[in-house]
Amino acid sequence: MPRNSYTGNSNSIGPLFDDPERMARSYDPGTSHEAAAQHVRSGMAATQAAKVLAAVKSHPGCTSAELAQLSGLERHAAARRLSDLRRNGLVIRGSRKACSATGARGVSWRPT
Repeated sequence: MPRNSYTGNSNSIGPLFDDPERMARSYDPGTSHEAAAQHVRSGMAATQAAKVLAAVKSHPGCTSAELAQLSGLERHAAARRLSDLRRNGLVIRGSRKACSATGARGVSWRPT
């Protein structure tokens, strides 16, 4: 799969990712909340989410590792944005499948 295939449009998704309190759990340490606030202020959370959502829409049924490759993100960043997108009702978990990026079985993702 090609890396950086999907740029996404953070303008349409930005309002969903403008609250750092939604990016860190209430019981996370203060450093996590500081990092979440910086991630929101920089626009990185919205940009990453837009890239991942574009990849999910274009390639429904991919795992987080496959979506990371498609969107040019690290796997952990794609996985975190998928959780955020799921919480906002934009994606749903699909069935488990063999992941072409890792060789392991993983959860697939689909747009709502």
